[in-house]
Amino acid sequence: MAKFLLIGKLLTKKSFIKEAFKRIMIAIWQPKARVQIGDLDDQCFVFSFNFKEERAMICMGGPWTFNQSLLVMAEADVCEPSTYPTQYARVLGADSRSPVGAYDSGHGQRNGMAMG
Repeated sequence: MAKFLLIGKLLTKKSFIKEAFKRIMIAIWQPKARVQIGDLDDQCFVFSFNFKEERAMICMGGPWTFNQSLLVMAEADVCEPSTYPTQYARVLGADSRSPVGAYDSGHGQRNGMAMG
């Protein structure tokens, strides 16, 4: 089955517990199907959905935050850093000075999502 991915980065300088972040995001999103969340590095994650509609619902439902820190996200087709288009590199390279609710001109949709 195809996987539909989001690449995300939590814009924070504070330490946080990754497992708590993952549990809380899934609880807030309340997906109909299972969502898998993998670590890319200390603040970057890959969110894997079984259905395109679930991924779209998360994208449209933002902005999302965790512990008062913005989670910026972009859609991806694969999880290979060498294949990331420029907009994914912007998400992964984002820092805490990025504007809340920033728009990704490549997709014409929000790449910043927040709960809270």
